[in-house]
Amino acid sequence: MGGLTALMVGGVIGIAFVRLRGASFTIATFAFLIVIHSVALQWEQVTRGSRTVIGIPKYTSLWDAALWAIAAVLVVYAFKESTAGLKLRASREDEDAASSIGVNVKLMRWFAWSLSVFISGIGGALWAHFIQQFSPQSFYLKETFLIVAMLVIGGSATVSGAVIGAFAVALTSEGMRQFENWWNLERQTGTGIGEILPFQLIGFTEIMIALAMILVLVLRPSGIMGGRELAWPARGRGSPPNGAMQDQAPVPVASQDSTS
Repeated sequence: MGGLTALMVGGVIGIAFVRLRGASFTIATFAFLIVIHSVALQWEQVTRGSRTVIGIPKYTSLWDAALWAIAAVLVVYAFKESTAGLKLRASREDEDAASSIGVNVKLMRWFAWSLSVFISGIGGALWAHFIQQFSPQSFYLKETFLIVAMLVIGGSATVSGAVIGAFAVALTSEGMRQFENWWNLERQTGTGIGEILPFQLIGFTEIMIALAMILVLVLRPSGIMGGRELAWPARGRGSPPNGAMQDQAPVPVASQDSTS
């Protein structure tokens, strides 16, 4: 139900969004995030406003989340390797050239957008039934920043980069958050090493992730994966990705009997 609800809302919004290009699309989606957040804070009859929603049944376990995550990765990878995914990548590289060979750019982008919001809706439902309490503040700038960091650090051009970026940011941010809590607790109690700690750490996790993003953008703009996809074992060594050869037109070879 969460996925279908997100699909209905996101599908309608996507009709307008897919007509935008580059930075305009990013700004429009960010502006819509602000609109949704403001409405959620004020619509108390539905969202309880700024108050926390509590009492949600715990239906999600870590194993459930892992299985759904694997399913999402397989679906996204299958889409990337499909004809629709190839057309979408072509429109990303050169929208005008893709349109000139018959690619319906807006339709391909709308389909990819709708698939992403559907998967995001499922993820939101799984998260809600795991954490069991949340407020509109749980879906705002901090989470947006983490998702962008995952894509930048891992690499947004490949499924492997997105997955590796998600693991890297999630694990390191949790480790830094625990270090920040330990540091502040030691300094507050003033026992042991806390006596020599000069200051409290506030926003340490976000600062370190931001610095990591800057370093990646400067040193490796394509992310950790460098724009390369991890090869599946079934392909074998040296075999091209799906769609790499099928889309090449056969090259006519002149026979020996043909005249110039």
